[in-house]
Amino acid sequence: STRKESSAASDVYKRQSLRRSVRQLASGRRPLHGALMILHQILSGKTQTLTDLSTVINPHDGLILIGDGCYQISNRKLTAMTSNIFARTQDVDCRGLANLAQEIDLKLINDAEWVGLTLRFNKVVSWK
Repeated sequence: STRKESSAASDVYKRQSLRRSVRQLASGRRPLHGALMILHQILSGKTQTLTDLSTVINPHDGLILIGDGCYQISNRKLTAMTSNIFARTQDVDCRGLANLAQEIDLKLINDAEWVGLTLRFNKVVSWK
């Protein structure tokens, strides 16, 4: 009984907190309980992609390079955007970019870790 009451109280608190955060986001403000973190998935090697992204990315956001997006490793704008930069090991290796990835302290991840990243961030946005 006590466990059910505690669980019910916790659920009510979570719903109230979520409603408050949604209202704050709708009004253009950040939630009080932490920043809304977005995982930006870069799928394109075009330099314009990072130029566009630089206008909206926040330091708390994450950035993952996938497929041809791995060619962005050589773009100097990349490390100025956030310190949370990831790339799929398989994509980096097959494009011969492993040495460049080490130079900029890129975090190489596998597919399971990629899935984990999508769960860690509040929102995922793909850039083509």
